[in-house]
Amino acid sequence: MSSKMHRPTEQSHEEHVEAGRRGGRARSKASGESDPVETDSPAKKQRSINKSGDYDPDFAKDDGLSNDGKNPNRVEAGKKAAETRKRNAAKNSQSQDDEDASKSQDDDPSSKQSSHGKMHRPTEQTHEEHVEAGKKGAEARWGKGSTDESSSDKSSNKKSNKKGQDAAKKLMDELSEDPKIQELKDKQNGERDAEIKECQQLIQQALKQSSKPDLSLMMKPQGKNLIQVIRAEHRLVEQLGEQLTAMLQDSDEINEIALGMSFNIMKLLSIHAACEEMVVYPMLKAKGHDALVEHALEEHTEMKRDLVMLNDLFGQADQVSEFMNKLQKCLEDTLHHVTEEEESLLPLIESLNSDAELEKLLVQFLEGHLLSPTRPHLDAAAEPPQNIETNPQIAKQDMQMDIDEGRFEIPVPPVQ
Repeated sequence: MSSKMHRPTEQSHEEHVEAGRRGGRARSKASGESDPVETDSPAKKQRSINKSGDYDPDFAKDDGLSNDGKNPNRVEAGKKAAETRKRNAAKNSQSQDDEDASKSQDDDPSSKQSSHGKMHRPTEQTHEEHVEAGKKGAEARWGKGSTDESSSDKSSNKKSNKKGQDAAKKLMDELSEDPKIQELKDKQNGERDAEIKECQQLIQQALKQSSKPDLSLMMKPQGKNLIQVIRAEHRLVEQLGEQLTAMLQDSDEINEIALGMSFNIMKLLSIHAACEEMVVYPMLKAKGHDALVEHALEEHTEMKRDLVMLNDLFGQADQVSEFMNKLQKCLEDTLHHVTEEEESLLPLIESLNSDAELEKLLVQFLEGHLLSPTRPHLDAAAEPPQNIETNPQIAKQDMQMDIDEGRFEIPVPPVQ
């Protein structure tokens, strides 16, 4: 019977000892023996209240329980019991530490996660790297067969994304074959050379006056419609990217001009994406083009992820190679997105709206410039009404950070 008894983890040591004493008294009374508590030796009494749980052979010796042939089984049992108590204490301590850490994380506002749960993808990992790391961790903890479900979920998500991309691709192919869309696209692309020339002049004039100009405040929207403003912003980012890449090709460090160009690329793309998400994409969804919008939002997310990684390298002037790799990835993703927009979305937007509607959208788009974040925020809302409500506050914080870090000098007057 005694070999089966153990101390429950929910009892303190003192409570456990007291319970044992009460049981001993009851058994002694029933058998007519004297109270075992009164006959215990001092060493045994001290051992019974020893909180450390360590087995002390001196106590056993004083109590006649040493391994001298009198009762070796009880000596061994005492050692095992002590080891068990130590293991239980260690487990309880670890459980309490985990619980405290979890509670601390829950109370920390910065640790709040999205509606998808507490797991999130680190910005420095791709989706595939994150999933693979989780899979390896699960296999290490539970065995290889336990990741089948996550693999199934991964496959399902890929199929879902692929389905959306296929739907968007099909719609864009259909648009490219539409004579009206093709005509509008040719007309818009016919202005490309003039757009490039204007942006090159803007950049050259700005850099003559400042090494860190704010080009987002120097563009000239006067006399342009919504399509022309969007395309002008596309061209400006492209030209900045080309000049920055050429500047860094044979450089050993990221100088002040290169850094200023990088800040402009980040700010222009962040504002441009936010304005499209607040004004252009809701209009397309309202007109039944949900698949195109979902695809565009996915590409915006990828672009923001690129910008986050690029932003992490600001201030590390000697990391030219890594900076170049991140910059190239960002520019490639941006160019892909711009090409799709100009091949299908922009002609579609012009075909769906009257001149008066385009004028109204332009006003909203330009107003959005003053209410949009100047930095990438992967956790920020990308669709109305949430983004319209939260973007102004995020923009205010971003602009203050730009000032505090000196990312831009006082803007120079627009080029005449």
